[in-house]
Amino acid sequence: MDGNDRRSESVSSFVASRILLSRPGALCGLAAAAIVAPMLVGCTTSGSGPATVANVEAPAAFARERLVGRWGVASFHTDKDRPRTEREARAQCNLPYTIAKGPTDGVMMHVADDPKLYELRLKGDRAGRTYLGFESPPGDPQDREILSATDNLMLMRFVDPDANRRYGTFVYVRCSA
Repeated sequence: MDGNDRRSESVSSFVASRILLSRPGALCGLAAAAIVAPMLVGCTTSGSGPATVANVEAPAAFARERLVGRWGVASFHTDKDRPRTEREARAQCNLPYTIAKGPTDGVMMHVADDPKLYELRLKGDRAGRTYLGFESPPGDPQDREILSATDNLMLMRFVDPDANRRYGTFVYVRCSA
């Protein structure tokens, strides 16, 4: 840095300080910003990062009663196989999969790679998606995302990419009584 650059920098600093001192409240605003800015940065960088729309909980799109019942189940990996898979799920009603009410507010179902029944609950997120899983934020890797649900047909897939790759998208077709 030569002498002209130092002089220019010094003049710029002097002018900036004169502007701040000549405007009432400007210095207070600058001081307040200097105090508040680190606090705001701390809010967005603490923990595992800022909350995203996907993991902020909201009410589920429907009640657990829609899931309770006897279902024929099958799965597919490509959308073109969905109609065939719905027929296969309907054919499974001779050995239906039963979803029962849980002891609290959930439903009793299996999770990936575990033959034991667990109570899972419905969870919604602010983006309008509905999940089924353990007590955790919506979209947890152990959750299933419910892609669509009517009284007689549901589509679900695991959130975890590995489980989703292995199991595909599940089709649940309600079995008649």
